[in-house]
Amino acid sequence: MALLEVDDLRVSFPTEDGRLHAVQGLSFSVDPGRTLAIVGESGSGKSVATQTMVGLTRGAQVSGRALFDGADLLTLPQEQLRRLRGEAIGFVFQDPLTSLHPQYTVGWQLAEVMRAHETIARGPARARAIELLTQVGIPRPEKRIDDFPHQFSGGMRQRAMIAMAVALNPRLLVADEPTTALDVTVQAQVLELMKRLQADYSAALIIITHDLGVVADMADEVLVMYGGRAVEVADRRTLYYRQHHPYTKGLLASVPLSAAHTEGSRLIPIAGQPPSLLRPPPGCSFHPRCPYAMDVCTRERPPLEPVSGDLEATSEHTSACHLPEDALGSSAAAEDLRRAAVAAAGDTGFATVGAAVGVGSAEEVPAPDVAGDGR
Repeated sequence: MALLEVDDLRVSFPTEDGRLHAVQGLSFSVDPGRTLAIVGESGSGKSVATQTMVGLTRGAQVSGRALFDGADLLTLPQEQLRRLRGEAIGFVFQDPLTSLHPQYTVGWQLAEVMRAHETIARGPARARAIELLTQVGIPRPEKRIDDFPHQFSGGMRQRAMIAMAVALNPRLLVADEPTTALDVTVQAQVLELMKRLQADYSAALIIITHDLGVVADMADEVLVMYGGRAVEVADRRTLYYRQHHPYTKGLLASVPLSAAHTEGSRLIPIAGQPPSLLRPPPGCSFHPRCPYAMDVCTRERPPLEPVSGDLEATSEHTSACHLPEDALGSSAAAEDLRRAAVAAAGDTGFATVGAAVGVGSAEEVPAPDVAGDGR
């Protein structure tokens, strides 16, 4: 049994304009020592899904299950859930400046996490806080412990948030956009720190990001979200080299490539805007932006089903798309299969949309280097 199993999670919010369906039937699992990356554009439901699991979306209507070590987080009494937060489940929030209290020192906030869950005196708590700041690479931690959050740089605040999240050796660590607004050098240091801490504590890790470079460096499995739903789930290598869903293909085409691949090439954005979660389009929610949209896509929402034709995947590969199962990756052969499916359906989605935005180009898009050893 996985450490965390989420089954058919649905989250909605009442608004003046109607009910906003932020998460619609999301299911996934993560094992100890493994890393799951949840990717997608802003507004796809990534953060809402994980925050709902630990009771941080007040006012939401929630259904489904989120089993953490056999206990359903969605039905636990608040006191039990509060004990799990911070102790068994650590959370690194997206913006550390607004997540850290501006009127308390970083050291006080680190010690407060420990005092809230353990019986510990102020002196040992302070010593442990200094040890944590040292562990995450804060220079002169015995002095910086008395600084306020605004006195830390962005990268140092992120490190302080990570120190707070791992203070009690959690079994599950959720990192929501842990490298947002960080320069590439600090980003690499933060990612290396998280990998080291995960190895030290054998924790399960969920990374929420839109940065596919982070995914290439960190993830074991990847879940792609669009419009509040999972549209593709695969191991990291399969997702980069044998992706099936056009949205995943569009995300990969939007990634800046290394200097070896950039001569004469341009970024290819995904046309259009993400769907309204108040009034989602009928059928597949990606069809208004899809270069391969067929008539069936406007009427029938494709279920998330195994891509049985992908025998090279090291774990189950699932996709929610009406395209042929063997249309995998960015090769010319896969592109021919997609075009043939659109032509056979009597539609012109490729000609009218794909040619305009370039997502349907038969030219192979190089993927970031991905190790083949599962890490």
